[in-house]
Amino acid sequence: MKLAQSKTRLTVLSACLVASQMLGACRSRPQDGGSTGARAASREGRFVYTRVCLHTEYRGGIYKAYSTNYIGVPDKFPAGSRLKVLEIDSDEVVLFDPRSGREIHIDYVEKHNLMPVDAWFNETFSDTAVSLPKLTTEEKENVTACRAQVGMSRSALFLALGYPPASLTPARQGLALTYDWKRFNRRVFMLDGSGKVTAVRD
Repeated sequence: MKLAQSKTRLTVLSACLVASQMLGACRSRPQDGGSTGARAASREGRFVYTRVCLHTEYRGGIYKAYSTNYIGVPDKFPAGSRLKVLEIDSDEVVLFDPRSGREIHIDYVEKHNLMPVDAWFNETFSDTAVSLPKLTTEEKENVTACRAQVGMSRSALFLALGYPPASLTPARQGLALTYDWKRFNRRVFMLDGSGKVTAVRD
């Protein structure tokens, strides 16, 4: 009888130990996006530079931008713009423009670019000043103005407009790049085999 009781106690103790370890593991494991939050937090308070044009619209005292990359909105921050990171969450990035003294709020929706906010941030912003690649004089002017033109290269197009959302253009090296112009409007840039823009379609 005593042997049976001892075995029972041992079984209960073992079960409690396993449960305790599992609970501890659950508590120590970061929540979804925990590692993303840690990487994002390291950027807060630091200055970054836009790798490509950031398209925004001024509303309610702040600049608003969207992960869909609406290229038809009026206010632009060209490649190389210096901005301060205020906050990064999984669904929003808040920046500060020292030139205007205003904040930039970027609404981020992962399904637009099929990547988490950290990957998108690294692709869109640089921790160091951005140097433009070799471009023609006309391409440089277009990149500075954040506008696209027939004849420009694919790389110049990306610098001038940013990247098309992956939900519309899964393959950036394809011959048709679809961008959101504004809500419910799109613009398609056609390229030839050498990577030059040949036509623009609404």
